[in-house]
This record gives sequence, structure tokens and C-alpha cells, in this order.
Amino acid sequence: MSTYEVAEEVIKALRLENRSEEILIKDTERYKEKNRDLRISNNKLKNCGVLFSSTEEAVRTCINDFLF
Repeated sequence: MSTYEVAEEVIKALRLENRSEEILIKDTERYKEKNRDLRISNNKLKNCGVLFSSTEEAVRTCINDFLF
């Protein structure tokens, strides 16, 4: 999931989709040669019983926890 996609999830969780184009600007040039994304492997942690939510679920939980 790219940084842009995470920002889209935050906007969606805040119910600001109608302002998405105004708030979020997609940069297609800066990292054109080196696509950035936020994924990491949690397999070792999972094998030890440590589980993480999906990014989408974590964003929704955070927004809800802070009553936005």
C-alpha cells in the first residue's frame, strides 16, 4: 500500500471523500523511478503470536479512537 493509498484511507475514514481532490495531491514524478510503499513482512512476529491489523483497519480504529 503506497503512502498515497494510506492517505486515501484516512480521508475516507474521516468521511471527506467529497474533498479528496482538494486535500490530496498525487505526486507521480518525485518517486517515479523508486516506487515507495509502506509494506513490511510481519511473518516472524506472526509466528510468535504478535498480530497486526491491516492498514485500512488500523486507520479506521485510530480515527474512531480519537472520535473524529
